[in-house]
Order: sequence, then C-alpha cells, then structure tokens
Amino acid sequence: MVRQVGGDRVQVDSIVPPGGDPHSYEPTPKDADAVSKADVTFTNHILLEEHALIKTVDTNARKGTPNASLAEASETYGVPVDVVSITTVPIRRPPSRWTATP
Repeated sequence: MVRQVGGDRVQVDSIVPPGGDPHSYEPTPKDADAVSKADVTFTNHILLEEHALIKTVDTNARKGTPNASLAEASETYGVPVDVVSITTVPIRRPPSRWTATP
C-alpha cells in the first residue's frame, strides 16, 4: 500500500519478507538498522504483528519519526481490521529526492 501511494518518491523496505507471516516473524539486526534509518514507519498495530516487530519499531525508530498505525487508524473510519492487510514497513526518501532547506 505504501509503495502504491508513494511510487518512485519513496524507498519502501518491508521488515517481513514477501510471503512471510507477521504473526511469527522474528526481526533481525538488519531490520532494526532499517528502522533506525526510516523517515516514517507504517504498522498495523491492534496486535496484528508479533510483539517483537512492534518492539523493533518502537525501540529503533529515531526520536520524532512518525509511525502510521494503519489498522488502528482504519478502525476509526469504520474499516474492519480484517480488510487491512499490510506488514510493518520503514520507508526512506531516495537520496535523489532529498530537498535542501535554506
């Protein structure tokens, strides 16, 4: 979903590999490193991911890094949780997309 919305303006890295099960996936040190470099993270929350995934995001995201809890937010708008299917992803803007601030 993040890749579809962001297109070539974002670099999307999923902690859970394609075909992996977020209910049983154990994050690696490489995953923690990816989270520490993310500009924003996206998670399901509402206990849809293994606690280790949430802990990896909470522990390794830089202070002030936004986290969008998609399933949790979708419930606010009346979308049933079973409709939302997304894994935990940290994203970074590709270096060519960085903008200088004056």
